[in-house]
Amino acid sequence: MTWDVYRTSSSHNSNLGGIMIVIAGGSFAANAFIAQFLTQAGVSAEWVVVARVCIAAAFFTVISIPKACLSVNDRKLGVINAMLLLASLFTYFESIAHGAKPAQAVALMYLYPLWTLLLSRILQGTKFGLQALTASIAGATGAALTTGFWAEDTAAGAYAGFAFAGVNGMLLAMMVYIGRSREGGSVVDGYRFARFSFLVASAGAALYVLTTVLVRDGVTGASPKTQPVLVLILLTGLVGTALPYLLIYVGAPRVGAVGASILLLSEPLIVVIVSLILYRSSIAPLQLFGIVLILAAGAVAFRAQRRPSEAT
Repeated sequence: MTWDVYRTSSSHNSNLGGIMIVIAGGSFAANAFIAQFLTQAGVSAEWVVVARVCIAAAFFTVISIPKACLSVNDRKLGVINAMLLLASLFTYFESIAHGAKPAQAVALMYLYPLWTLLLSRILQGTKFGLQALTASIAGATGAALTTGFWAEDTAAGAYAGFAFAGVNGMLLAMMVYIGRSREGGSVVDGYRFARFSFLVASAGAALYVLTTVLVRDGVTGASPKTQPVLVLILLTGLVGTALPYLLIYVGAPRVGAVGASILLLSEPLIVVIVSLILYRSSIAPLQLFGIVLILAAGAVAFRAQRRPSEAT
């Protein structure tokens, strides 16, 4: 078994799933730009995390799909996924709070294709060939290089921040693996799974807010008040959270955990391209090399989807 790239025998379904994952990565990229404006507005990262989860949960609840319910297994996976979701959102800003610079934290997070590969090996016993391993390493390395992390000064005592960032990447890999492992690969199945996961996550977010209010007299930082800020938070909840996770839950069963983790690296690629357009910023040779590595890894992943004989 060389690749655990997709679960269906249809090349059309696997290609469609791959496109969904690429779009999901692009949607995640929107968060990088929205976060800059929210930070400048003085909005607490904790408020943003809680708002993202609750907005996504509200979206999936309002636009509901009736009839069949989730299986017992998917409900169990949904609860685990919700806990991982909350943990992944909080560990990022904890990494920054503990001294890691944003570029350094993101670079460590982008190692998640390697964690996904390891998870598939441990939990499934999947034996990957040189092609899958090379693509995962190339993609993760390329994504890290696009951040320009080497230009950031390392703060004293930032190792705790680096640890949080590394854990963040592991949590994302676990969520991708869960998205691949759940039952059913239709859009309706993925939507139901997303709705259940975010409803559980929103309950956890509400509990967090209640706890912080009781323990330390409120969430730190400014709360969102002005109309532009509220619009941006709405966008990060819908475009940067609800949409990409839904696409992952629908696309991952079609392309598999390893393929999905590589194709999700469209996020740093789009961040760099949009930054060049919006800010007319220059690009370092290493960043350019990182883009080439991401494109090469993505091309390998898409090519592997065309070989049904290697599917699991």
